[in-house]
Amino acid sequence: MISPGTKLGIMPLSSLPTLLSLRECSPIREFVEIRDIPDAALKRMLFIESLQDFLCRGELQGDITVYYTISLMDLIRRGQHAEKFHPTEDHPYPEELHLNDSFVAFPVYDSARQMVALHCRRMSDRSERRRYLTVELIADTANRTGLGRDLLQEDTVVFVCEGALDSLLLPNAVSSMGYGNVPALLEDMLREYGPSLDPLIVLDNEITAPVVAIRRHCLSRGYRVVMWPSDFPAKDLQEFVALCGMGPEQLAEYLLSHARRKEDLGIFYHLEFLRLLFLLFRSGVSHYADRLQHYLQNPAEILPMLRRKVNGENKIWHSMWDKDKA
Repeated sequence: MISPGTKLGIMPLSSLPTLLSLRECSPIREFVEIRDIPDAALKRMLFIESLQDFLCRGELQGDITVYYTISLMDLIRRGQHAEKFHPTEDHPYPEELHLNDSFVAFPVYDSARQMVALHCRRMSDRSERRRYLTVELIADTANRTGLGRDLLQEDTVVFVCEGALDSLLLPNAVSSMGYGNVPALLEDMLREYGPSLDPLIVLDNEITAPVVAIRRHCLSRGYRVVMWPSDFPAKDLQEFVALCGMGPEQLAEYLLSHARRKEDLGIFYHLEFLRLLFLLFRSGVSHYADRLQHYLQNPAEILPMLRRKVNGENKIWHSMWDKDKA
């Protein structure tokens, strides 16, 4: 049995095969070849035929929680950046999570090489199913630990990527496992390594309110952030590498050439804030139009909703929208 806090180093869970051992098997071969994942990373990636069956076997002990990142408007309305499910005998995992699907799992270790979570990527790309789920073994640790934290070297550039698979394409990289975890991860890294670490933040090439807000958050705190050129041809590093065929060192040099701090951007930093306001307004109009239609069709839900508002259950997640430091 494997319990939370067990020092596993980089060894896989005993019952789960690595992707390296299965790389010639379909559909693993297709999954690996499309993404050009290096062998060193495949040794750390595990295959779970059914996440539901694996969790029910009881290999992972402790306060097990499964969570996933939720939408922007849910984040604002409910004051949290993830939906968490803590299974009990009376309330098992909801069917809409489709945990019987096959997943690729990334064991998440802290800098002391203690396993704190499994970050799971669904093999299927079906759009109606959530692609990423995190199985947390120790409460509130995965979001500030990051994938790859146990392998970081302090004396060279540390890349902080949004996606797990993106981080595998770079030397000395850690994944925040979602944009919502970036502030907590950076804060924890700053506390452990000190300001000399100076990481480079690599967010996806997306003009959405969450990504713009996180980028501004990082810039306002003095971090370097990759600012994608207008002709950048991809959404993320996976797509970019598939298009141009860059190796890890070439990719690292490219990202460093596009690294910027707040003072490098001048007026464009303030234009980012205007862009954020516009995106939030556009998202809010769309969201509240949908909600209005819902309440018109379900009037019985209006009173409970108002009661929740009065009781203060709808709080904004402040860390994303903090004002600049003086």
